[in-house]
Amino acid sequence: MKKITLKARLVLAASVAVFIGAGAVGTTGYFSSKNRIENDTLSRIESTANSYNKSLTDWLSAKSDTLNSMPANTPLMMIRSTLKIIKNAGNFENVFFAYPDGQQKNANDVDLPAGNNDPREWGWYKNASMDDIFMDNPTIAAVTGHRVVSISRAMNFYNTYMVIGADVKIDILISNLAQTLIPGDGKILVASNDGTIFADINTDLINKKLKDISLDNKYLSNKQ
Repeated sequence: MKKITLKARLVLAASVAVFIGAGAVGTTGYFSSKNRIENDTLSRIESTANSYNKSLTDWLSAKSDTLNSMPANTPLMMIRSTLKIIKNAGNFENVFFAYPDGQQKNANDVDLPAGNNDPREWGWYKNASMDDIFMDNPTIAAVTGHRVVSISRAMNFYNTYMVIGADVKIDILISNLAQTLIPGDGKILVASNDGTIFADINTDLINKKLKDISLDNKYLSNKQ
């Protein structure tokens, strides 16, 4: 059997040391690179979410401010014209002025269908507050068939309790979601504080509860 010389042994030992060292560096480099990618991805997701949240907050704030612009001393003969101004200023689908006896006036001058013509039965009327703007869950507007969210505010109008409400199309929210880039197979949606999905590219998800949607659920696709 051929003996290995001291020089050969030293070369072999050095080679083994280099191999082990390279393996250790490679392993460390892999985990370091993996962690860096994960951190970069999380940072991008956080930045995207913050940016979308800012635009959504500004959008809602602008709608609320416009609805709040209804003067409490609007001349009775100018109610409809004032509703039209508010509608155009806020780019609303329609604006309603609801009376405590169930009557209403609206910016579009439409006659509401029987069975759905008493604002007192609507969520935005029942939950209206004089202190803050109420926002209901998304619905389908009875007149236009568009997907909308209703906002409202109660007010003292010539010593009478009145509620002003508006329908807001949420198409722009869904469109913005579709244009928002999320790394990999990520998904972005808008949910309310109680876990109800408010806006999603896949409109089948709207008004569903987050807790009822599993990660492998077919609804989690980003298809419209």
